[in-house]
Amino acid sequence: MSDDLDLEEKLSNIHSQLKKKGISLLETEKLFKEAQQAFKGGSKTKAVEFEELNIALDTVHIVFKFADDWKAGKVNPPTDEELNFLEMIIELMPDILDKLAKNSPLINKDNNFFVEANQNRKKLKKLIQQEKSDRKQQSQPNTINQRQTDSQQPKKELN
Repeated sequence: MSDDLDLEEKLSNIHSQLKKKGISLLETEKLFKEAQQAFKGGSKTKAVEFEELNIALDTVHIVFKFADDWKAGKVNPPTDEELNFLEMIIELMPDILDKLAKNSPLINKDNNFFVEANQNRKKLKKLIQQEKSDRKQQSQPNTINQRQTDSQQPKKELN
């Protein structure tokens, strides 16, 4: 039983840290992964599951706040590491929303919250894919420019 209380306390502490105003995406990632690791090792009491869900929901909230600020130009575009974390959370979101629906009898999947959350998830997924595509293209300009330069050079004739 002591292990359950330790796990609850650890997850509660992580949850409190996620509530800090101005927490960075990298801090959020570190805490989220720490919670996932702790949760894997412990028993799944109702209190532990409740903390896990709260941590996941707060993480999703932080991710969407970051995405809104990014789109509005209030923060720099995410680093590659941050982009990977955003993508990971977007992939986990359907499971998080399922757990929320199962644990909240007043909320069903037809609720506006779920519809809006899924729409926002899809928009953020497109934004992430676009950013990754843009970065990939930006890392290859020399080969494109080189091909253009080569094609503009006068062709040498063989004698």
